[in-house]
Parts: sequence; structure tokens; C-alpha cells
Amino acid sequence: MLEDVSFGIETEIDEQSRYFFMQVHPDGSFEMKEQELTLFEMNEYTDCVNIFEDAKTRCETVKGVIRDSQGRINVIKDTGFITLPEASEIKALLDVGDTKLRGKERREEFLSSCLNIKMFDENGKQYYFVGTIGEGMRWNIPRAANIRCLEGYEGAPLLFDKLLPTMNVSFVHNGQLTVLPFTFKYLREYLKIIK
Repeated sequence: MLEDVSFGIETEIDEQSRYFFMQVHPDGSFEMKEQELTLFEMNEYTDCVNIFEDAKTRCETVKGVIRDSQGRINVIKDTGFITLPEASEIKALLDVGDTKLRGKERREEFLSSCLNIKMFDENGKQYYFVGTIGEGMRWNIPRAANIRCLEGYEGAPLLFDKLLPTMNVSFVHNGQLTVLPFTFKYLREYLKIIK
């Protein structure tokens, strides 16, 4: 990305919701900012704070917001859905004595819902999940992947393709892919310092 991009999260400090943003510049430098919920002052993060507040009234869980330099905002939400392997097909193979479930083709055929980063479009929204790294993976998949939704706020274009490189990293979760862009990890670390 060759423009400033801001990543925002909500946290609770002293039983009060607070909103923090990390603005990343094209040269890799960044700034941390806090935005208060206020009715009297409008600025670049006012809509982002309102997204978090509006989600509460709709019982939605917003994991983060992304705002580009043109003011276009994408919202990452939990869907409450998880991925599952093709259990019935695996069971059918095992029932007939086929225990050869290893190998790249078999992994992709039966465990694709638990591997790598996958994305699909539905009703103008993008859904994605981040599973276990597929190549050279351990044969134990410890948990299902949560399905997240990426929505454009007020018709903003979806930025998933631009965000993918920030999730296809393994330094955030000890050798595994990260579910949110890694900049959210930096925001969470910053919050540990100020809390």
C-alpha cells in the first residue's frame, strides 16, 4: 500500500470503552492515537468509533476497523461460525479401510476448511478464515477456524486483497498464520503498556 492506512480497535479500560488507532505510513513508520467518543467534534476517526458503538446495539462483535487515506473504511466482524473438516467423507473412507489420509491432495480434499487463508464473497461481503499452514503441517489440527466477515462501510470497496499480506505472516502466533492483520497485534501490545 502506498498510502497511510489506519487500524482501529476498541478496548475497555476502567470499565469504559476506549478506541485506539495505529496509523501506518508508506515508509513503515507509524503513530498511535486515541479517539474519544464525542458528539461535538468530528475528525478522521469519528465514523470508526461510531461503527464500534453501533455494533453494540446490534449485538455484533467488531474485531477491528481499517481506514485508508481516502476515508474508506472496512470493518472486520465475527460471524459466530467456524470451519469443520469433511468429517462424513473421512468417516466413509475409514469405514471401507482407507486410512491413507495423508498427502497434499488428501489434505486439500478433506481438510481445506482448516488450512491456510481462504476467502469467499457472498452478498457484497467477503468472508474469510485462517487455518493451519497447509504445507508441512502437523497432523494435529488443534481447533476450528473462526469465520470472519469483512464489510465495506457505506459502500467502501473491500480491501481484503491488500490486507492479505498482513495476515500471511507466522511471527504473531508462533509459526501459525494470524487471523487479523498483524498491525492489530501491535495495537494490543501498545494497550498492555498503557493499561
